[in-house]
Amino acid sequence: MNNLIKKKSLLVLICLSTLLCFYTFAAADENDEDWPVAPDVKSEAAILMDASTGTILYEKNINDKHYPASTTKIMTAIVAIENSDPDDTVTFSHDAVTNIEKDATQIGIVEGEKISMKECLYALMLASANEVANGIAEHVSGSCDEFANLMNEYAKEIGCTNTHFCNPNGLHDENHYTTCHDLALIAGYAYRNKLFRTINETKRYTIEKTNKAKDGHTFTNHHQMLTGNKEGFTQYKYDACVGGKTGHTFAAGYTLVTYACKNGETYICVVMNSTAHDQYKDTINLFNYAFDNFKKCDINDIAGMGGVKENNIKLFDRYFEISKYENAISIDSSQSLIIPSFLEVTDIDKKVEFYENPTLETGKNVVGKITFSYNNNTIGEADILFSLNPSSEITNLKMPDNLLTANDKSGKNSGEKTLAQKIKAVLKIAGIALGVLLILLLVGIIISKLLFAQKARTRRMLKKEDYYLHAKKKSKDKFKV
Repeated sequence: MNNLIKKKSLLVLICLSTLLCFYTFAAADENDEDWPVAPDVKSEAAILMDASTGTILYEKNINDKHYPASTTKIMTAIVAIENSDPDDTVTFSHDAVTNIEKDATQIGIVEGEKISMKECLYALMLASANEVANGIAEHVSGSCDEFANLMNEYAKEIGCTNTHFCNPNGLHDENHYTTCHDLALIAGYAYRNKLFRTINETKRYTIEKTNKAKDGHTFTNHHQMLTGNKEGFTQYKYDACVGGKTGHTFAAGYTLVTYACKNGETYICVVMNSTAHDQYKDTINLFNYAFDNFKKCDINDIAGMGGVKENNIKLFDRYFEISKYENAISIDSSQSLIIPSFLEVTDIDKKVEFYENPTLETGKNVVGKITFSYNNNTIGEADILFSLNPSSEITNLKMPDNLLTANDKSGKNSGEKTLAQKIKAVLKIAGIALGVLLILLLVGIIISKLLFAQKARTRRMLKKEDYYLHAKKKSKDKFKV
């Protein structure tokens, strides 16, 4: 009976210890969630970026160089849009239609054919026509080489650091390369253009009769997340997709740039050196990750200034040296901040920094910045602006020493934990420690039980051996003559 009670008690203790440890770690994960868990990405390189703020929500090898293949044509398109007129007539030369690889994608433009620049852009982005890319380059710059130089100038201005273009079409060249990050920057820059967006989201287009083609040219968008019209790839049609660009060569693998928009949020995803199916799987998973786990917040709301017009904001009234300039201090609220959905604006820490002795000119001057962070991880920044009227005689604003590194909303250094965070951390450690102690106690009881059982077996064995020895000795004595 006692053994049965002991066994039941031991079982109850095991269950309680397991439940307590599970609750402790689960609660710790729930209460101290740092960032949503990203999906597994199989592509060699990938990036997920917010289109309006440039915030990167996911990255994998984003600065490694890769061949962009036909995603190059995003740069070709935006350079052409900004350096020509959509109504321009493009006449295709012999070199334009013949200076491409044998199996390269084309729509059948022939030497001497004439189509408008707008029609060229549709053929470039939807059908990925390589001869059209050449014709565009020759029309804008006189030659493909000169156009490539213009593309490289654009890349530098956009902020690309590891990009070099050799041609307008993306056909393989060892010196023609970019990175996921640079390609996302290029895609973001292009997406700001209205004509580019219109072309980008088109599923099917027809170039009417030309001087060389009485039936014209009809083609569909190659991007399967937009059209879902290719056998074996229909499952990848994605309702939120608003366009993008495909790319593939033997050396580049499969490269994909995609735009997706839902509930007013637009994200850019780039995957490089992937496979035919993984490029779509990875992109869809990353978009779902963004839409399911993040939200956009107004900078003013996070800074505690929601609903107040920018020009009427006083950043911090307690700073008399600055706030005495009536309505001069404001925060640049032109951008939003992307934060995890589980966060509230009150969870975000703010650190204010004023630059030392900024030189002021008429208009808005950047005199400092606010850095927003969560768990000591920076999630965004906003400039502090000082507006100077033409009639003002102020030419320099000297910041007092106590303002050069100001505080967050609570008046405490943003790097320090709040009391609630400290209590939460202590409770977490205490819970884990208690769980570990219970596990150790449980292990100790089990080991003690095993040792006790081993000793009991040993005693029984010894008793048996003593019994047999005694019986044997008694038997010998009995038959002793």
